[in-house]
Amino acid sequence: VAFKSPPSMEVDFSLPFAGKVTGMGIGKGVTVIVGGGFNGKSTLLQALQFGVYNKIPGDGREFVVADPTAVCIRSEDGRSVAAVNIRPFIDNLPFGQDTSV
Repeated sequence: VAFKSPPSMEVDFSLPFAGKVTGMGIGKGVTVIVGGGFNGKSTLLQALQFGVYNKIPGDGREFVVADPTAVCIRSEDGRSVAAVNIRPFIDNLPFGQDTSV
């Protein structure tokens, strides 16, 4: 199944030898990927991780660009995260919710 970016995350670039390229852009900062089982979260994370490293011409990652300081943090399935101050990572929640609880 071919990947299609959600319209809200779609970005366009003009490249000198490839013309216009459209894809998904993930901005700097903390991005949380959530969803139910078998919705593609792990597949998306794996694609992002593999896209950072050395590429072989023709392997499909020619247009993948990543910030060299990007990291991936994962929790185990079913693992609860509670009573943790996430303020250093997320400080602008909707409706002014407190991140320290």
